[in-house]
Amino acid sequence: MTDALTFGSKILDHTWQNASNGISIQPASSIITLTGFVSGGKYVLQWCDPYQPDSKLQVIRTETLTAQIDGSLKIMVANLSSDIALKITLAGVRGKYNLFLPSLFGN
Repeated sequence: MTDALTFGSKILDHTWQNASNGISIQPASSIITLTGFVSGGKYVLQWCDPYQPDSKLQVIRTETLTAQIDGSLKIMVANLSSDIALKITLAGVRGKYNLFLPSLFGN
């Protein structure tokens, strides 16, 4: 398991300078662990493209996860080679209790 900051540091080569210079980024994959959630709670994860200007097209994937007994979420990230935003919402609760992690895995 990897925490989000450690995982994010693996793709720090994804910078504007490298992108403009045509330097390719090796995709990264891992399972990250985020803590502080309700044990057994169901959470909806929305993966969003932070570069998509049309808000109706920003969500690229949605999934539901159950928090572990210790209150952690184990999140599988596969072939990540660019910035992504992750919105985590407690299932069945509207409005409050949203956690928004903009550009969690990149610059």
